[in-house]
Amino acid sequence: MNAWDAYTAAHTVTPYLVAVMTALVSLGFLQVVFLAGGMVKYLTLGFLLLYLKVFLRTAYWDILPNWVPPETWSAWREASGGVAVNVFFNLAAIVACYFSLKAVYLAIPEEDRARYTILTAPFYRVVTAMRGARRE
Repeated sequence: MNAWDAYTAAHTVTPYLVAVMTALVSLGFLQVVFLAGGMVKYLTLGFLLLYLKVFLRTAYWDILPNWVPPETWSAWREASGGVAVNVFFNLAAIVACYFSLKAVYLAIPEEDRARYTILTAPFYRVVTAMRGARRE
């Protein structure tokens, strides 16, 4: 097997592995969403959406074209706006980031939380470390 054949084989097999693994992880995270609350729930929602986005994008771009005739895929791609479908995948990533940032925000102790938003929450430890360094 030459390098090109190995690349082609890997390109053919890895999307299926990604689809199966992300589907399993998503199923597991979905259960956590219903069992957890607060920070854990938002963090899990963020990861769940990211894994679903990866699953859907892999299925759409890497698996589906192997299962439909090339002329059908070309016609579908043209009719659906080409890569414009990526907007939906990117929106899922944006919502996933929102949920993840909400989890980071909820991880801040309540007495400090009022000084932060979900966009500034990732800097909480940096700010508190700098405040502590100034006191010493």
